[in-house]
Amino acid sequence: MSAILPLASLGLLGFYLRKHLFFPPRSLRETFIAAFILWSATCVFITEFLSLFSKIDYLSMALFWAFIFCILLVLCLRKAANTTNLTAHFKERFIPLERSIICSIIFISFCTLIIALIAPPNTWDSLTYHMSRVEHWIQNRTLAHYPTSDGRQIYNPPLAEIIIMNFQVLTRSDYFANLLQWLSMAGCLLGVSLIAKEYGANRLGQLLAAFFMATLSAGILQSTGTQNDYVASFFIVAFVYFLMRNPDSNKLDSILTGLALGLAWLTKATCYIYSLPFILFYVYQALEGKNISKLKNIFFIILIALAINSGHYKRNYLTAGNILGSEGHISSHSTQSKSPNLIAANIMCNISMHLGTSSGKINTVIEHFIYSLGNILGVDLANPDPRNFNEPFHVQAFIHEDLAGNFSHMILILGCFIYAFLFRKKYSFQPVLGYFFTVLFAAVLFSISVKCFLSNTRLHLPLFALCAPFAGVVLEKAGKNRFVLAFVLIWLFVSAMPFVFRNNSRRLISSKSTVFSKPRIEQYFNNDSTLYGPYLEAAKEIKALGCKNLGLVIQSNSWEYPLWVLLRYLEVDPIRFEHVEAYGYDKISVKKYPLGDFTPELVLSVNSDCAETLKLKAGAREIKRFWQSGSLALYK
Repeated sequence: MSAILPLASLGLLGFYLRKHLFFPPRSLRETFIAAFILWSATCVFITEFLSLFSKIDYLSMALFWAFIFCILLVLCLRKAANTTNLTAHFKERFIPLERSIICSIIFISFCTLIIALIAPPNTWDSLTYHMSRVEHWIQNRTLAHYPTSDGRQIYNPPLAEIIIMNFQVLTRSDYFANLLQWLSMAGCLLGVSLIAKEYGANRLGQLLAAFFMATLSAGILQSTGTQNDYVASFFIVAFVYFLMRNPDSNKLDSILTGLALGLAWLTKATCYIYSLPFILFYVYQALEGKNISKLKNIFFIILIALAINSGHYKRNYLTAGNILGSEGHISSHSTQSKSPNLIAANIMCNISMHLGTSSGKINTVIEHFIYSLGNILGVDLANPDPRNFNEPFHVQAFIHEDLAGNFSHMILILGCFIYAFLFRKKYSFQPVLGYFFTVLFAAVLFSISVKCFLSNTRLHLPLFALCAPFAGVVLEKAGKNRFVLAFVLIWLFVSAMPFVFRNNSRRLISSKSTVFSKPRIEQYFNNDSTLYGPYLEAAKEIKALGCKNLGLVIQSNSWEYPLWVLLRYLEVDPIRFEHVEAYGYDKISVKKYPLGDFTPELVLSVNSDCAETLKLKAGAREIKRFWQSGSLALYK
């Protein structure tokens, strides 16, 4: 029941903001977005405060949320007498086309919500670091950095995992872990419709922007898991929306803008890139209009953003001497060469990642064409420069959240751009084209800054979210030809259905197994079912030996979280998990354990080559293997 406290607080906060005399009149959409921003900031404050005293535990967190809930309840009860009839907002008359769009959005949202609530967190990154860092924080009762062979567990921005941890502590389970991404999707649907409204879109145009967002292939897949790209997308969209409202005219809007920006940065490092063009454009407007209050306001916004990130910045700086993490961690993801040819090839590949189709022959043709363009640039994409490319480039179609592209939406964006450019005077598209070019600038900055991975498609989700308002505005005008608009809507909806029902990690419909039919404990291993047996055997062996202190020697991209889950599943008394450093394995940058000195009784190694002996760096201690199953081995 305690898990209801954060969600109930979110609802009460929205109600209070709606009725607050000092809060500017807002639509329900704006109210939800503002409430979500303030609620997320509250999660950060609670967690950072408790972390200072190593008090991240059930009692402390439950008391904090109960206190916040009670305060909001009292405030809302005082406003209840003046409540207007909110149902009036839902009595508007919609034309059949609008009703069809609304029903389609509701259908996709409902299906993804069911998956998010039933399926466990099982994306690859969740099992390596997203959910693993949550478990370490709960064990250590603090957000302090801890020894780990996977730098992402400590250096990556932590907002999504902080919010997940609040639920995890209160429920002592991960049943609500996927809900954050789904809520962020809901927030994005509202946010992009509001941005479209700012550019003059009527109700149909706003719905089209939301429909564009709801049918994004990668977005549908991510809305049911614990990646953090949808969370990042929501806060970037919210930041852009409130920035467009000229927040210098209202202090609360300035606070919301700063919080949205800071929470975006605290979710994903790519948000620094995506937010920069909009900040620069705002500064340009202020300088052009000689508006000193605007300049002061943008500094105020950035100051708020930096403040909410201060705890994470401090931990990173004390550990690595850099607020973004260690040099090795940063360089592994950032481009090392700014050569025009390599950057042009990087841009081309980032676009082409979304052109994969279900036809292998068509993909081959597209891939060969991209290779030819690469050769013209002097870049061999079959064996690309490792300074800017992490792997050979290929054009493929996936129904997997790590790799899925947005083929239909990429083609639609191109079509909308051509239409808007050709009819820019007839329909006064100049303002929205200016907005679109700002988004393109962010996309170019991404290609200049971030190495080309095939998994970059998921990092592009905020860019597609920012393109949704542009598509909504243009489609509204192009939609005067109802046949064209109907074709586009049917095309987007039909192309989205495989991603709703056939998610390779969390299937809703299948002749073999679905989120309903397959045991939850086995679903954690959906991305590599061969690992279920070895991990379960390892957990049983650890339980049988009565181990209380387990050392982990795990390579950076190997699964850790399933060990925590399986030991809980086997009802094993709490075991202290700590990464220990061994010769021949990934280096551990943090040496001090938040809980004090640690001496493992057993050491679990996850490595394809499990040696007979393992030498720990601490005390030059050598341990021998006594059990092995697949790539897992136990030593003592």
